[in-house]
Parts: sequence; structure tokens; C-alpha cells
Amino acid sequence: YQFSGMPRKVEREAIERSLNAGDIVILTSLGVSPSGEMFNVPSEGLSSSVAGAIGAEKIVYYLSEGACLRKESSRVVPALRLTEARELLKHKDVKVDSWHIGG
Repeated sequence: YQFSGMPRKVEREAIERSLNAGDIVILTSLGVSPSGEMFNVPSEGLSSSVAGAIGAEKIVYYLSEGACLRKESSRVVPALRLTEARELLKHKDVKVDSWHIGG
């Protein structure tokens, strides 16, 4: 797809209905703009936006290739503490739902 971006809106109620029914919610990395254009949404931005919208306590990623590496040591990061995740998001200026984690 020609465009990429971050989610503007999360269908929180629909996701919560599915979760409350015992379903597993699978997210796609495709988004649609208000004008109908298709967007590629990076999975990290999508999952953090959804997690923020539903008040999730944890995000689990399954990677088929590549991994999150610590730049200074080139080691795989198996987990992050909440404070570390907030610092990373703050550094990347990521907005989760309508709440800006950096400020």
C-alpha cells in the first residue's frame, strides 16, 4: 500500500464485546482512511493503540523474523517493564488512543 500511518480511531466497544464473549481478537495491519484510502499500519502502533483503548495490562508479540534489539548491546529484548515501555514510547513520541504517553 502506498500510505502508512497510525490508527486515529479504535473500535473499542466491538473489541470488548468480542473479548467478553470469550473470542480471540485478531488485528490486521490494514487501515482505511475516512476518504477510503488503504493504509499499512505498523503492528506495534496498532497494538499499542488498541491496548491503550481497552486498558490492557499486557501486549504479547509473536515475531516470525527479526526482533526488538537493545541498540547498545544488540541483544534481543524478551520483556520490558512498564517504565521501560513508557520511556520507549515517550522517546518515539507515540500517542496511545487520545492520551499522549510522553506528556
